[in-house]
Amino acid sequence: MLTLDGHHRSCSTLRAKVLRVSIVGRLASEGCICAASESKGWQLQRSVYNVVGASLISAGLCSRRSQRAKGAGARARCRAESQCCRPHSGGGASEGATACDSATLTDVGIGAPKLEPCISDVAVGRRQLLPSGFACGCFALPPQCSGEETRRSRLVEVTDPQTYSALAYAPPGASGKLPLIVVLHGAGSNELDVWNLANPQGEHAGLPPSLLTSGTAPTELADNFAVVAPYSAGKRSFYEEPRGRMLRFVDWVCSEAGRQAGCPNVDPTRIFLLGFSDGATVGVELATTRRFAGGVFAAYGFTGDLPALAAERLKDLPIWVFHSADDVIFRVSCSDKLVKTLRTVNSRDVVRYTRYDRDQEGFTGAVRGHSTGITASRQPDIYSWMLSI
Repeated sequence: MLTLDGHHRSCSTLRAKVLRVSIVGRLASEGCICAASESKGWQLQRSVYNVVGASLISAGLCSRRSQRAKGAGARARCRAESQCCRPHSGGGASEGATACDSATLTDVGIGAPKLEPCISDVAVGRRQLLPSGFACGCFALPPQCSGEETRRSRLVEVTDPQTYSALAYAPPGASGKLPLIVVLHGAGSNELDVWNLANPQGEHAGLPPSLLTSGTAPTELADNFAVVAPYSAGKRSFYEEPRGRMLRFVDWVCSEAGRQAGCPNVDPTRIFLLGFSDGATVGVELATTRRFAGGVFAAYGFTGDLPALAAERLKDLPIWVFHSADDVIFRVSCSDKLVKTLRTVNSRDVVRYTRYDRDQEGFTGAVRGHSTGITASRQPDIYSWMLSI
């Protein structure tokens, strides 16, 4: 057996990958790791926590037979392809809890030429077997509105035929160009339509779309920001999506065609990312294009070291990271390493890190600690922070 980042994989699966990883490493050292826009991501060492997914099912959290059958089928396919990994044992590195580190914020230049996301040119073929912390409606918020139409009336559905459907929001009575938050959800079954994102009792409950529709969003969000939340329909998460397609979607939102389709009028120099779990991992990749003014990333899941070119491109970009030390799905060490790297390359103090000792939402068992997407989305401070950038 070979060991890669603490995980055991079969020799037959990894022999080719080890060679390809070494090639990618050489390209990275030469500054050439920025790949074509259809690449899948740099996460060569990313964990696949199928054991946790099995625990979710065995614990009775996923009640529908179809979901149980799908989970079992996915695990069987994964085993057949020798792609399964064991989860890490124990918690991540501990540096002590900090509520958040203050940052001195100044304007970020967004006028640089467009860059492709700094990602690997190796297609890893990752299997995402784990639903997000909200999969199957396990962690629902109490609905605050009566009736489906009332809940939906706060957002509108928009569709770019070339990329994604999404939910879009603008504050009532808003005029002029608004700062925009692009919300990238975590993994889930994603078998329903785009309104799955807004369901306060659904698998992505607790993120801004469901907070806005349930009337529980902080006023700092609801009164000041346009929000667009694309949906990875039929895919486990955006991790499985080409990064170029995601960037084309953002371009479409900002275009006249997007506005005609119902997207809010947004300021293209004030676009922020808010990603949870897989959405956070992909969001960091997208941020390397410098098309975004900043980002909030909760439960970031890349287990390896941030490539040098990616770190350079993220230099001095305002980023706020959230993670819980007891996260059993993505270890807190993932965010620890990300923050350490960013603070090393930055010339300004623009990185904040909220590192909790324990789960703030009361999640336990196989999803303990993996709730910081909810916690961050409810924080008025993150939206005030974005407004100050």
